[in-house]
Amino acid sequence: MFPKRFGVPSDFDADPRAHALTMTDDETRTAGWCFFLRLLRFQLQAICDPALHFLPRINHYKPPTMSFFRITLHRSAIGLPERTRGVLAALGLRRRMQTVFHPVHPQFAGMILKVKELVRVEEVDRALSKREVKAARTPDPGFYVEKAVARM
Repeated sequence: MFPKRFGVPSDFDADPRAHALTMTDDETRTAGWCFFLRLLRFQLQAICDPALHFLPRINHYKPPTMSFFRITLHRSAIGLPERTRGVLAALGLRRRMQTVFHPVHPQFAGMILKVKELVRVEEVDRALSKREVKAARTPDPGFYVEKAVARM
């Protein structure tokens, strides 16, 4: 006996007419149509696939881009309640001007709202490494060497 979902046997590989004794008239009719449509689909694939194999397959699926919160501790948590300091610790923020990246998720959004007066938040499309964050913070040297001079 196969379990039924929405009046149709869940084992679609078996012939639904074999279970006609256990189903009502409506269920038998629905299962018969499912069997017919499945058979029609296989016949169309057998006819069309060899003739259309040269056409490129179009992939309309675009994977979702993951966004990240770039969170920077802007004000110190000295003198604030333990609960607020705990939220900062959970976010991974220990000292001023420290930057962390977390995925855009309701859990992190709630934590950010708890400490919104202390942090600066941006939404970025990828998490930067520590080296990239440091390179972005480093100022220009103020001069450029156009031509190296031979040393004596």
